[in-house]
Amino acid sequence: MIQIKLFLKDTDIPTLTAFSGNIDVDSLKPHIYIAQTTEIVRVLGLDLYNKIYADYVADTLSGVYKDIFDIYVIDMLTYFSCSLYMSFGGYKTTNNGVYKTSVEGASNVDLKELSNLINKYNQLGVNVEQNFITFMKDKNVPEYKQENVSKNIIPWY
Repeated sequence: MIQIKLFLKDTDIPTLTAFSGNIDVDSLKPHIYIAQTTEIVRVLGLDLYNKIYADYVADTLSGVYKDIFDIYVIDMLTYFSCSLYMSFGGYKTTNNGVYKTSVEGASNVDLKELSNLINKYNQLGVNVEQNFITFMKDKNVPEYKQENVSKNIIPWY
């Protein structure tokens, strides 16, 4: 298995979102991994991501890199992870096939309502991404390339 150190702590998603504090952290980790290795790499660009990741692993994040991590990366990663989890977390795949998970006695959320929630978390991530792009305009960070691709999503507010 690929070993990558995730940027989020077990308490970040429940602290920063409406996700319950007793959510199974292990069920969140694949979605955090996907968001970190796709969305965060897309936003930062590979060079800046690699710099921040190496400093994070070595516990040497400082200066503008620490600011980027603390102010932007954690929030973007949290929201993009939630969007992914809500898209895929209600399903499990086993040798017997794919099945929908649910809590005994709980009512399922309407698909339209769920889609709306997924889009809201995704848009929160995009909003932080836009703030990051604005922040980076006057920063001299050699690893950051301005041509990083941002998402084009219609705001929900």
